[in-house]
Amino acid sequence: MLAACSGPRLSSQAAGDGACYGKDPAAEARATQGVTAANPSNPYVGKDDYGNVAVDAGTVLYSLTPGAPPGFAVLEDTLREAAGSQVRYYALVQVTLEPGRDEHGQPRSLRDKVRAFHVLERLCAARGTALANPQFGSGGGIQFYVSPNDRTKLRPADIAPISRWSPPAPR
Repeated sequence: MLAACSGPRLSSQAAGDGACYGKDPAAEARATQGVTAANPSNPYVGKDDYGNVAVDAGTVLYSLTPGAPPGFAVLEDTLREAAGSQVRYYALVQVTLEPGRDEHGQPRSLRDKVRAFHVLERLCAARGTALANPQFGSGGGIQFYVSPNDRTKLRPADIAPISRWSPPAPR
């Protein structure tokens, strides 16, 4: 069973304060977006605005799976907003519906599940609203980016289908 997040435990942090001392995951998140010399064919041409926030222990983040520990993740509120729709979720966080191909050239399946990650100790993450890549949907979902240096502060937990957040059927 997935643990419900009792609400985000976040606080804005300057790069020199508390959990964010000497860290700037907002800059790391921005570096994954936009066309650059290192990534000239990046489909995420726009760059979202991110700010650094401290995320307290006990917070639960969700990330599409299969995949490595999250770079990008959301709180349960964003899954609820998607109302169980995989297409709506992808549009909220502006993720391409084209899953690409694996290392053997075979088409990948579109990911329809998320994994919960429990924050074990306070960490610094980037927080932003997906808006800069409308070619992948309307956006509006709040995303978090966890730096690879802080992924050890996350404990992977249950996997659930995005459809789990479908509204109850009318009676």
